[in-house]
Amino acid sequence: MSGQGQRGMTLLIALILLLAMSLLGVSALQGASLQARMAHSELDRQAAFQAASSALLEGEWLLRHEPFDPTRYAPACPEGRCRQPPTSPATWSDAQWRKRSIGYGVSGAPPLPALVEPPRLVIDYRGSECPDPDAACRATFVIVAHAWGRRETTQSTLQRRVVMPLPAKTEAPSARLAATSSDMPPALVDEAWRAARR
Repeated sequence: MSGQGQRGMTLLIALILLLAMSLLGVSALQGASLQARMAHSELDRQAAFQAASSALLEGEWLLRHEPFDPTRYAPACPEGRCRQPPTSPATWSDAQWRKRSIGYGVSGAPPLPALVEPPRLVIDYRGSECPDPDAACRATFVIVAHAWGRRETTQSTLQRRVVMPLPAKTEAPSARLAATSSDMPPALVDEAWRAARR
């Protein structure tokens, strides 16, 4: 083979190696881009999950600090308080959540940053029982929370069953739960939330 032919063959091999290295580089960049998108989506899902968890805590806080009144709960879910609704809040559309639920922050809870909108919650009263005439009665609730992440398409819905002791029949219904967040100074509300988050 002549020297001219050898130089041509060397050039061809160099070009093939350069093309292979370029393909490997493009593939690595695509993989890194895909991993970055996956990490961003996971952070968004975690933000929605944490927001829904915070709304569940607020629902429990409301149950512990509002006087118990079973007449506030109805199938139409007035003010986010349900009693045997025809459809489970967990299956509601975004419009239903915005219209029929309690907005996060009504108790004085600190706002949650970087979300499309604050989470929403519903308190579903399932009934009460008094197992012993001398013992306190218990009311059962299911709190359902719905939250959005940093994008509206990222959503999380959580629910928690809560059994609350009710005052004994000899006590006034609101004796144990008389304090509400509106009666408490903001510093006490903040302190109560710090304790609830521990």
